[in-house]
Amino acid sequence: MTTLTNFVDGGVMKIIAESPTPEMYQSGLEIDCQCARCGSICGWQTCEICNGDGLAYKGMDQACGECHGHCGYQCCLSDYDWCMANPMEGRENVRRGQVEWFTVKEPA
Repeated sequence: MTTLTNFVDGGVMKIIAESPTPEMYQSGLEIDCQCARCGSICGWQTCEICNGDGLAYKGMDQACGECHGHCGYQCCLSDYDWCMANPMEGRENVRRGQVEWFTVKEPA
């Protein structure tokens, strides 16, 4: 998955990528994510290829090619058909499965 956007909107950083950027972690703000296509919440899915251990092969020190050693990934919790039929405005060409990460500002 490639990075599509990385911008600051009113002090909130947003990016469509596999994981948050180091800058997001360094901001000290809470980080959350949503489906980049439909805006639904995401949930953690354990990688089915490595069974959640992050390794390509048991006993080898090589990261899983599917989850890149993260043991799983975030995924859209909405039904496939609903997600495909209800993209957010301007996100009609975003593939299902892409995740938008964003920082959450503390309420004023």
